[in-house]
Amino acid sequence: MSRDDLIKLNNLYSDSTNSSDHVYVNDKDFLENHFGSDLHKFSMACRYGNFDAKETFVRFDGYGNLDTFSQFSYRDLPDFVTEIAEDMLDNPSNYKGLGLEEFIDVDIQIKDLRRKIMELNRKKKA
Repeated sequence: MSRDDLIKLNNLYSDSTNSSDHVYVNDKDFLENHFGSDLHKFSMACRYGNFDAKETFVRFDGYGNLDTFSQFSYRDLPDFVTEIAEDMLDNPSNYKGLGLEEFIDVDIQIKDLRRKIMELNRKKKA
């Protein structure tokens, strides 16, 4: 996956699990949307965080401070890849737009088929 796809996955997973691990582009729109004209709030988030205006991306740390960065890989995802994959299979509608719909649909069909086979085997034993 590309960096942009990983960030999109990160944000969809954050939405799906109601977490605050969103990654934003570090630009004027981000600052206006999150701080408006509250320069004091912005300066405190920078002072106690790790903010560099030259970095490409920004996220809030656990204390509401800003953390900026330019590199993003699967190691930067908020959870283990297996946990994210599990959530994708449990909540496929939360991940539309990633281009993985057909793979998720196939996996769901396989799970349904396995469940039906297990039910048939239980009925045969009874």
